[in-house]
Amino acid sequence: MTTLDQIGDYEILNRIAHGGMGTVFLATHKGLRRHVALKVLSPQVNQDQEFIARFRREAHVIASLDHPHIVRVHDAGCAENYYFIAMEYLNYGTLKDRVKKFKEAGTPMAVVEVLEITRQIATALDHAHKKGVIHRDVKPSNIMIASGGRHVLSDFGIVFVQSGTRLTRSHGQLIGTAEYMSPEQADQRPYDHRVDIYALGVVMYELLTGTVPYTGDTEMIICMGISIEARSQSTNFGMMCHVTLFVWLRRR
Repeated sequence: MTTLDQIGDYEILNRIAHGGMGTVFLATHKGLRRHVALKVLSPQVNQDQEFIARFRREAHVIASLDHPHIVRVHDAGCAENYYFIAMEYLNYGTLKDRVKKFKEAGTPMAVVEVLEITRQIATALDHAHKKGVIHRDVKPSNIMIASGGRHVLSDFGIVFVQSGTRLTRSHGQLIGTAEYMSPEQADQRPYDHRVDIYALGVVMYELLTGTVPYTGDTEMIICMGISIEARSQSTNFGMMCHVTLFVWLRRR
């Protein structure tokens, strides 16, 4: 994406993050003088109607969710042929950044803090699920940190709004991040909102142990590990909770 100075009513200050599908900028609304995180769809995909529809859906879904632990949307639209979502600006990084620091220091996160973070995101998921919204990509990099110890669930780009049916894997593509997938997702079986709860359990496990339950060189290897272990019943979400509790007790 080329250097931008302005999109619509937003003055671009600097770039926060960049990916294949778009860029997130720190920007200021010229009229309100409010800092926002401006998520802008890449010009390379802004002619793709499927991406545009998904981008708009993300804005509509987040705007419909009013919760202190879900990122707030202030505005959305298209200006100068750039599709954008203006969200609250959270300038304390992500939970992934904190996990990395703890790993580098070789010291685990305090159990009390892990429980509080888990509680906050669990309330966000409960709110979303009651609205029929499944996030499908709960992981540390999608949990933003705000002032006062507030943790905020973000990136609803692959969200699904339930209509009473369970989901299946679509078009042969993985939906989500392999390390945080439930056995149902990894095994290509129908699933529902509980995949978010499972993913939050994996996040909690990672915060307590410094690693995720399953790793591998490719998504396929990771999913095979999750699927095989689930079928053998040697490990499952209940077992993972027991291991997490064991680690917690050992550290007390």
